[in-house]
Amino acid sequence: MNQVSLVGRLAREPEVFYSQAGKAVAKYCLAVPKRINGETGADFINCVSFGKTAETIGNYVTKGQQIGVTGRMDPGKYTNKEGNTRYYPQVIVPSFTFGARPKTTSRNTPLDSEEIPF
Repeated sequence: MNQVSLVGRLAREPEVFYSQAGKAVAKYCLAVPKRINGETGADFINCVSFGKTAETIGNYVTKGQQIGVTGRMDPGKYTNKEGNTRYYPQVIVPSFTFGARPKTTSRNTPLDSEEIPF
């Protein structure tokens, strides 16, 4: 069974484009945290979504946002300058769940009573 479930944060803004058939395609990179020998790091996993899922990711998911994805591993391929076919791992993601949004700058000072909106 080829099934992958990952939770991570987008390493960059998703790239959304449309195929010749008019189907939405979203490509994005998911930074998945890892710990090896007590040191923290991340694996960067290339992901691809299609159709409504791609449109939703393009419209509502931003760099730094946490998402959970479920999909399957699929070898992507390209031809390099020398004409050789190269393969790379990617996850085809038909479904995802929203996670935490990126942290914004927070106030370090308490609100004055004049700043409270009610």
